[in-house]
Amino acid sequence: MKKSYLILLLVAMFALVACDNNERTPQRSENDIIVDNIIAQCKGFETEDITQYISGEWKQDASLIYNEDWSAIKAAYQISGNWYADGGADTTYIFSANGKGSLISNNESLGPDSYIETYQFDWQYDAENRQFTMIGNNFNAKYTVSGFNDEYIIFDDSSPTRNYRKIFKKTVE
Repeated sequence: MKKSYLILLLVAMFALVACDNNERTPQRSENDIIVDNIIAQCKGFETEDITQYISGEWKQDASLIYNEDWSAIKAAYQISGNWYADGGADTTYIFSANGKGSLISNNESLGPDSYIETYQFDWQYDAENRQFTMIGNNFNAKYTVSGFNDEYIIFDDSSPTRNYRKIFKKTVE
């Protein structure tokens, strides 16, 4: 009888601990899951692959603001190509193997005040620091590449006030 009581007590304690742990684990949002899956696909990339396979057209697929330690999405402006914020512009990068590129910003969805802007730039990739730099007239950008494969490239930009992530998807040629 004493053994049965002790076993029941242990089972009850494990059940309470298990329930308590579930309550402390925050529920992942659908956006977190979508982005986590893309990130998982892009991990372990070879830094040399970027310069070898970046040529082509890359359309912005996600635009996100993260919390301080990059553990959760604070704001999702765009996910899977769908805009959730007003005034979003479709952005496309075209990279050439010779280090040249174009940025096309299409604001046509904004109505009568819409416009398309195109910027030319030179790009460089520092494989050691995973820094991707684009420099041109009226356009300069520097990102950390946190993921890459033949379908996605993930650009991160961190400042003291925000952590910003852009995910681009390669268009089928």
